[in-house]
Amino acid sequence: FFSIIAHDLRAPFSGLLGITDFIIKNLANFNQRDIKEHLDSLRDAAETVYTLLENLLAWSRLQRGTMGYQPKDIHLDQIAIQNTRLFASNAEQKQISLVNQIPEGTIAYADKHMIDTVMRNLLSNALKFTYQGGVISLSAYQNESYTEFTISDTGTGIPHEDIPQLFRIDVKYSHSGTAGEEGTGLGLVLCKDLVEKNGGKIQVKSEVGQGTIFTIRLPAGKKTI
Repeated sequence: FFSIIAHDLRAPFSGLLGITDFIIKNLANFNQRDIKEHLDSLRDAAETVYTLLENLLAWSRLQRGTMGYQPKDIHLDQIAIQNTRLFASNAEQKQISLVNQIPEGTIAYADKHMIDTVMRNLLSNALKFTYQGGVISLSAYQNESYTEFTISDTGTGIPHEDIPQLFRIDVKYSHSGTAGEEGTGLGLVLCKDLVEKNGGKIQVKSEVGQGTIFTIRLPAGKKTI
């Protein structure tokens, strides 16, 4: 586990060091466009490190039983709106359509912070592995027993034989995104643990070259549907 984390930290830090070293050596030759381009790369590398550390902290707190757990009726449509706004600029930069089709009033019974973390990680992954001009869609279904929300993309897809490895902490499964983004491999492990903590299940369907669908099933909200 520590070997996996060390590898995941080393890659983005190598990027940070490489970019900053290049800027220092060539700053006199840069115009404003060059500077912005390299600063964007620095930001992306820093965001990768921050996301990994944030996920690592959350996962360790969950394993130690110190993460607050306060299940209640939560509005998945509102969580989806917040997260699609969060990733709007990333989607625009890659020219990806981010479509939120979760109906207003979609309710599940779960810890809001945990499910927000799950949705954020899944959207981040979808953006990494979707090509320019692709589509990422959020949808939901609810009945008296459970509520599901789905995040689907038209991205690279995952080989069938690799799907069982996605949620294993002892296996390194991470690939570069369609624009060279670095993956960490920890986000999906955290998602599975958080969903199961809330009495739910996470499922994956994928076809190489066709895209991936993540479906999260949670207990239904206690309010009358």
